Amino acid sequence: MTSPGATLAERLTGAGHHLAARSIVTDDVDLIRNQVKSWIADPGVDVIITHRRAPVSTGRDVTAGLRSSRCSQAHGTASRSPFTC
Repeated sequence: MTSPGATLAERLTGAGHHLAARSIVTDDVDLIRNQVKSWIADPGVDVIITHRRAPVSTGRDVTAGLRSSRCSQAHGTASRSPFTC
């Protein structure tokens, strides 16, 4: 069985996009935030796509909460990325 992340990577590259990086990070707000920040700082990364793990839940899934509360869209800035964490 192919993982959701592998399927996403295959579809992106199959559509002609360059996949600059891919990472699996545990449900830890600081680890996720640090990974996203490193991609924001990387000039080779134009888009960041996150997704939560497979539907099996331990009740610890912090990905959606991080996207909505810890990382916010910075409107009207001149930064390379429209998002800040």
